[in-house]
Amino acid sequence: ARGALSRAQAESLRELFAEFRPALLEAPLSDFSGLRSGAADVCEVAPRNAGSASQIFRAACERGIPLRTRAQGHSLNGSSLPRAAELLLATRNFRHVRFEEPGTVTAGCGVVLWILQYILRRRGFDLPVLNDGYAGSSVGGYVAAGGFGPRSGIHGGFWDNVQEIRLIDGHGELRPVTADDARFPWLFGCMGQLG
Repeated sequence: ARGALSRAQAESLRELFAEFRPALLEAPLSDFSGLRSGAADVCEVAPRNAGSASQIFRAACERGIPLRTRAQGHSLNGSSLPRAAELLLATRNFRHVRFEEPGTVTAGCGVVLWILQYILRRRGFDLPVLNDGYAGSSVGGYVAAGGFGPRSGIHGGFWDNVQEIRLIDGHGELRPVTADDARFPWLFGCMGQLG
């Protein structure tokens, strides 16, 4: 009966968010360690732009639907694993890399950090702070987890090397938060609790 309830909840979410072309994931997702798994029968949306993501957040908030965001699933603590009756928002379509101003790069939250480093190095640039170990974390996941790396003793945290974050808050509002904003340093390591 529990599996049937979980399936019915996922189907209901798929109907509610039909305009965003959701998928029903029947097999549980795992975290990076492979030791933890999320719920089976999860409704996943993968918006293609920030406007759609904002609409999804707003609709989930208005309906009291818990929302889980996931990129690479690089965490070891299960924080990116969807639970039953949660809507899963995948960031795989936010993998853009643009060079808009000299000396800066704009990267989507779904870009794998080491791929970003590869792109930058081909252009003669470097990320001063990068995670060590496995290459799987995304830009958004690295921010959410804190943004420390082997060169943090020299270059500070990732927050010392980022000028602005565009985030969607808990009400679905898309907001730019610049480095001089009092909230800015709190975004690094908040595991998505602030947006």
